[in-house]
Amino acid sequence: MPFNRKSLKTVYPELESHDEFKSLNPAEMLFVWYYACEASPLSNIDKDRDRAEKAIEFSFWADPKKKLLSDDLASAYKAGRFPDKLSEAIIVMSSFKMGARIRGLKILEKGFQNLEKLICVDESSDVFTSGEVSKQKDYVTMIKSSTELMPKIIEQLEQGFSVKRKNSSDSSIDGISMTDDWHSKH
Repeated sequence: MPFNRKSLKTVYPELESHDEFKSLNPAEMLFVWYYACEASPLSNIDKDRDRAEKAIEFSFWADPKKKLLSDDLASAYKAGRFPDKLSEAIIVMSSFKMGARIRGLKILEKGFQNLEKLICVDESSDVFTSGEVSKQKDYVTMIKSSTELMPKIIEQLEQGFSVKRKNSSDSSIDGISMTDDWHSKH
């Protein structure tokens, strides 16, 4: 959720990977977010006109010193008549599914906690006290794998499950997410 008037594309640079958002100014981007994103506090407003009115208020008219949208355009937006660039951006924004992203983040956090438990074995564990070289070798191998994986998990936790544009011509992803990477290997 936007916490200030800073451009959403500055806070979430991955939005620039969508052509539909590139030409939007900060107020238009905020309008699209408030109007179409399921994480918006306006998403529970069923009537498009009422949701558009509030989205205009929060994005274009938030600064009482200046209106960034004329009354005529505001009336058109309330009637559902948007410029093509806004209509296209609204379609893309409404396709983002927050529930799956939040669940994915929780799963990743749980995996990180479990990885920590595996690494932080108590010194009294039989890995150290049994004298079995194979257990110690397995533990060292697991530590090596874990330390290679940990930076990727931390990066994903810090970035969340950001929105990335899939390249339809070759099915590659700019900045592949861990979820897509995992699915490509399984």
